[in-house]
Amino acid sequence: MLVVGVVGLSGCLTQGLPGKDKPDGPAAEVVRTGDLWTTTIAGELIYQGTELSDAITAAIENLGPGTINIRSSGELRKTIYPRTGQTLDFHNHPIGGDQGIHVYHQDYVTIRNLHMIGTPLHSLRINGSSHIHLHNIRLQFNGNSNGIRIDNDLYANKVYTTDIKVTGEVFIEGTRGDGLETYGIDGLYIEKIVTRNTAGCGLMLNETKNAYVGLVDAYRASVNDGYAGFRVANHSGPNIVVDRVIAKQCGRGVFILSGSHGVEINYVDIDGSYKQEAILIQGAWDVTINGGVVRGYQKYGIRLIEGSHTNGKVSNVTIQNVRVYDTRNNSKAVGIIEERGASNNRFLNNDLRNAGGNRSRDLILRSGSGSIAIGNILTGD
Repeated sequence: MLVVGVVGLSGCLTQGLPGKDKPDGPAAEVVRTGDLWTTTIAGELIYQGTELSDAITAAIENLGPGTINIRSSGELRKTIYPRTGQTLDFHNHPIGGDQGIHVYHQDYVTIRNLHMIGTPLHSLRINGSSHIHLHNIRLQFNGNSNGIRIDNDLYANKVYTTDIKVTGEVFIEGTRGDGLETYGIDGLYIEKIVTRNTAGCGLMLNETKNAYVGLVDAYRASVNDGYAGFRVANHSGPNIVVDRVIAKQCGRGVFILSGSHGVEINYVDIDGSYKQEAILIQGAWDVTINGGVVRGYQKYGIRLIEGSHTNGKVSNVTIQNVRVYDTRNNSKAVGIIEERGASNNRFLNNDLRNAGGNRSRDLILRSGSGSIAIGNILTGD
């Protein structure tokens, strides 16, 4: 590496507002010509050499707050560590290699227009960092790389990470685990996420509250372990709102569990679940599903059951305006069922014709649960 200049930036960082990107400062340009990478800031040459990772790192270390434009394709052979107030814009040029991007204890960082290929073990990791914006992210892997992980410093930091935004076109394919996973987040906005062939969930929320998700579209997520296309776990909630979940040929479609509460899904479109349930609500409460279609499940369309690690509580669940049916004409199928620990739930105006193997299996309430069923259509109606 040849470093031919250093640009300093003096003065205090301007405090940004929650939910807003930090204002941009100057820009750095990272460009490849042949095998040679150059980094310039305000027209001054900062780096010239053969490594994309070094070219980006030189921009990070010398720019301060501002935008770093990566104008060419290349391979990351070292991990990139953006700093507070910086935007990395990859302009949709494919980025290969075996390393990724790690935002560690830095705030107001934006990653834009990233198309990552190759075999990085960790593609995008964000630990203990707030006010993060991911925009137009495309990860296309072959099963050897992890997706996006955003957390509050891997459980060591008990303070919630706040203000995470994921916008634009987000497409994640072929990960060895979840497509996108959160842990310890207060304040999450996801416009939409599309995942294909992820070994783990399409979208997994852990210990996350005050979240809005526009769309989860998952195909063949968690086929082998049955997590789900969309999973909410580990005391997530309250105030999690999801407009639409599409889950096709996943281990499960939706899985809400382990003390999660205050979750509302406006519409589900679930077809083909490789585990027993299309939707499993286990040890969770204050959950609402407002409408949609559930079909092609192995045994249960929607199942409510206690979870041993949350004192068996599964209550105040509302399932309404959902069409549930078994496309395989399975005589053992059950449309909606309450099992042990389920109480005080509501099943309203659901179309359950052919949801179960017979009319008595379309809707099964647990004896003495105190739950109500009103306006549902059963087989033969």
